[in-house]
Amino acid sequence: MRSQLMYIGCTQMEMRHMNLALCQAKFRFMYGSSSDRQLNDFSFLLKLYKAAAVYEINELKNLCKEKFVCSTPKKNNVFQLLDAGKLLNCESLIQRCYKILQVKTAEVLAAQELCNITPAMLKTILELPRVSFDSEYELILWVLAWVKSDSLKDSCKTFKEILVDFLPYLNFLNLTAEEFAKLWQNRRSDLMSEQEGFSIFMNIAVPGSHPLPSWCPSTPKQRDYRDQNFDSLSSMNSIG
Repeated sequence: MRSQLMYIGCTQMEMRHMNLALCQAKFRFMYGSSSDRQLNDFSFLLKLYKAAAVYEINELKNLCKEKFVCSTPKKNNVFQLLDAGKLLNCESLIQRCYKILQVKTAEVLAAQELCNITPAMLKTILELPRVSFDSEYELILWVLAWVKSDSLKDSCKTFKEILVDFLPYLNFLNLTAEEFAKLWQNRRSDLMSEQEGFSIFMNIAVPGSHPLPSWCPSTPKQRDYRDQNFDSLSSMNSIG
């Protein structure tokens, strides 16, 4: 591919690895176009910020940073703003995003198409100390729906191969025997091996009665659900 050159002052910069949209955005900013100051596409702004950092365009970096820091996390932008907060090491933005994800977990996920949820996004949700699902059972059902969608998208991996990375994050021991039996009946061959399923079921019925699978922690991760210990976050309910 033929390289393009851009001059900032006396500095010559090669644009070989920069796509046309990023180049155009930079030129518009440099020449005072106000339209790019109104950008609300946070995924694009993340790319723009990273490119500005590589090419040391500090004014553009600061513009993107200001846009990120001053934005309100909502169900349709929270993952992008969380990425921005981590990139900028901005703890206040990170915490604002986590609050939305905890209070409006189900709503945030419903606002995204399953095919657009990445494994990293799912891991973020499963590491939260509280979620807005009614129970662990409802959360697991959603995860299984996501795994099915991802397996259809990626023909190189089976349902079971995708799920295995997330099994340690799912609190099967918090289910009732009836709830686990429903999961087992519906996805018996994909969920886990028969030996693992028997072990989980026995420990739900009689805790400590049978050795757990190697991926299953003996003490489930503490996780609160909808209407459990949400008093401190209730003021966030109107956001998004």
